[in-house]
Amino acid sequence: MKYVVIAFDTEDYVHEYAAEGILRDACLLTDLGVRGCFNIVGRMADALVKWGRQDVIEALKKHELGTHSLSHTYHPTINEYTDIADYDAALDEFLRQERDCLERICSVFGTRKIKTAVPPGNNLSYVAYYGYDKLGISAYGGNLLQDEAHGRPVYFCNLINFPYHMSVDKRSGRQMLDRFEEVCRQKQVAVVCHHPQMSYTPEYVDYLDFNHENIPEDKWKFYPRRPAEVTDKFYADFSHMVETLKKDPEFKIVTFGELVDIYNVPRKPISLSMIPDLRSQLLEYFFPVTTPDSYCISDILLACRDLLLGKESHECGKVYGFLDKPYEITSPVTLTADEICSGAAAIVDGFLPAEIRIGDKIIGTADWLFAALDVLCGEKSVTLTPRSAQIDLDQFPLLRDMDFSQEKEIWSYDFKDKYISSRQRLQSWTIRLPAGTERKIFN
Repeated sequence: MKYVVIAFDTEDYVHEYAAEGILRDACLLTDLGVRGCFNIVGRMADALVKWGRQDVIEALKKHELGTHSLSHTYHPTINEYTDIADYDAALDEFLRQERDCLERICSVFGTRKIKTAVPPGNNLSYVAYYGYDKLGISAYGGNLLQDEAHGRPVYFCNLINFPYHMSVDKRSGRQMLDRFEEVCRQKQVAVVCHHPQMSYTPEYVDYLDFNHENIPEDKWKFYPRRPAEVTDKFYADFSHMVETLKKDPEFKIVTFGELVDIYNVPRKPISLSMIPDLRSQLLEYFFPVTTPDSYCISDILLACRDLLLGKESHECGKVYGFLDKPYEITSPVTLTADEICSGAAAIVDGFLPAEIRIGDKIIGTADWLFAALDVLCGEKSVTLTPRSAQIDLDQFPLLRDMDFSQEKEIWSYDFKDKYISSRQRLQSWTIRLPAGTERKIFN
């Protein structure tokens, strides 16, 4: 069975007539017996109340609601205010804003639990991943971290990631289904996205009122409304596409929350008996493992720590990567089993240390991991040789090449991307793929 999610980035709190798109999308799916995922900007929830659109609010209550951030591209955006060296300060500001957002959505729609977040635009900050996890969010939709070949969900920074694969914005007729056939049919999970305002407005409001800086509300610019015949044609085509997918036995239309229940399953504790196999897999290919269960590199590191400290097994829980580039030895280092065991205390819950001091020697965290695996397999001393501390990011080219400083639209003029992209890559030790699947994405 393959799964399809129909997601709506519900964000235009400038054009009052854009609310008609939300209402029409929600009612269309309800009439077809399908639940969509409406990811709502906090200011959008406020706007619906301000505009007196109780009809839209009631229509959305029949669908799954997620968050699309407090203010979308209102400056400073998530990437802009979290692009600082002090992670704790960045996290505090993120939690302040996004907790406010969740409270607004829950208050307006009378819901208690939001399971999904979707980043606004390309505001993909590592701080947001960890922050949403702290706020009880389980899934992150519409982001760049993905299994491009197979469409498997990717676990990263304690969230399950479901990227968008196809937008129906500005598509019509057979083009919608043809695009689905081209992009989505080979995916294990396919996400189809629509911005409700785009069936009524000719362009995204971000480029009109929030490009580089905020235009004051009393000076907002407005797009003209699309001709009624254009809007009606879009909804006829969109309805046909949803009906076609619903009838296709290969697919099941689900929500992000249902996917969380499917993929967020308990994992086997890591015991001493599993270490030889895990060691063999990591020596063959330094990458997350999918047998005997789904484990990221941080899972295995923490398991080695716990086993060397005398625990019978390691229960997999929250994982973190690095805030600073991890140290890598440049020449061989020999350590005894006792020395390696003494280094276990340096492995903490939370962000991982960039280096580990053992007596007068300094080794990297990856160096310690492989030494610990050797000791747990019975070695009395270990000679470490230089190795990379980074997993194979060629399997995740969008993460490998991430550089928001090269994007010239939307961001404020002083945004530099000093930390976001580089620290995002430093969280790669938290990546894992579903149990029992291929370890690689591109063979």
